Amino acid sequence: MHVELKAFGLDQRLERSVEIAIYRIVQELVSNVLKHAKASELTLGVTRAPGRLSVVVSDNGVGFQTTEAGDGMGLSNVRSRAASLGATVQVDSAPGTGTTVCVECPVVE
Repeated sequence: MHVELKAFGLDQRLERSVEIAIYRIVQELVSNVLKHAKASELTLGVTRAPGRLSVVVSDNGVGFQTTEAGDGMGLSNVRSRAASLGATVQVDSAPGTGTTVCVECPVVE
């Protein structure tokens, strides 16, 4: 699998609890790609801008119907961790189109 990392604005550390939660979110999303997507490409983007952190994980895998898939434990864990940070999670996917998950997290400067 080809993996691409795009990181911008990460010249300062986040609060430790935020770093750990974001790490666990990324870990779960990458694990989901490896387990379910049958993807050959994965892109992880992390961008810090004033007051926010954006994490985007996308793949070129099989995708799924978001209205029918329900939340398995993986996405449920992602949503729970994100909620604890005051973050939002958006999942965009459809059969045959791959999946993109965006997590937008407020951060204290």
